[in-house]
Amino acid sequence: MEQKFVVVDGLHFSYWDNCVENSEKTVLFLPFAAETGQFAEVFETKLPKNIRIISPDYPGRGKSEKNDYHNTFESMAKDIDIFIREMKINNSILIAASFGTAVANELVKQNTGFEKIILIAPGEFFSIPKKVLFRILFLPANFSERIRKTYLSVIRIFNPSLAKELDKVNLKSILCQWLNTLNYKIDPSHKNNIPTVFINLKKDTIIRKSSKKKLQMLYESNKSMTVNLEHTMDIDKFMGSEAIEKELILKIVKEIL
Repeated sequence: MEQKFVVVDGLHFSYWDNCVENSEKTVLFLPFAAETGQFAEVFETKLPKNIRIISPDYPGRGKSEKNDYHNTFESMAKDIDIFIREMKINNSILIAASFGTAVANELVKQNTGFEKIILIAPGEFFSIPKKVLFRILFLPANFSERIRKTYLSVIRIFNPSLAKELDKVNLKSILCQWLNTLNYKIDPSHKNNIPTVFINLKKDTIIRKSSKKKLQMLYESNKSMTVNLEHTMDIDKFMGSEAIEKELILKIVKEIL
């Protein structure tokens, strides 16, 4: 995929495009919080050559410019919507993963012009250890450094798997996005009838299970499936799973076709 750039409503957006001309279908992919749009390459080799894939970098991620006001999913969805209209992306298939599903939930309130929606690991974020960590990280720098180190030391004792994940990600670069996720609540009042597929991850300690009912209310025409994958901040580990192709990518490709 090729990285390209466009100015959208004064905001410089970077996005990834497989540059298919005269495509029969277009896939718009909203990635994990820690990823850029380049993550969409995992689908590219599995799809027919006549399908175009476009995946924007979130504001402040990759080479997309960060807005001063950009601190809510609503404002992020607004910018993505403007990007879609600027790029003249019509009747596309919207795929979103984890953090991206919250952006998608807000996006469909503003733009219902999608043929189908596929949400991977959708729902409200829930993890007490992570909540505590993120709250600590948002304390003033001169106050939080010692607390941060103490917290991580405790996590390494009681939750070594989480500690390993935290060691592999750049927390500062995605901290605002994750703080938004902590406070995000699904609003099921804006119902729509766009055909929607929920792909839940079997080993998911991040998503609040009770939020699935809200999703079913929000997307009235829906079906669910579960894949045997772990929801983790370590994207290399996620993509390195032996089940990733059989359990996820091939299912997504089937839904697209």
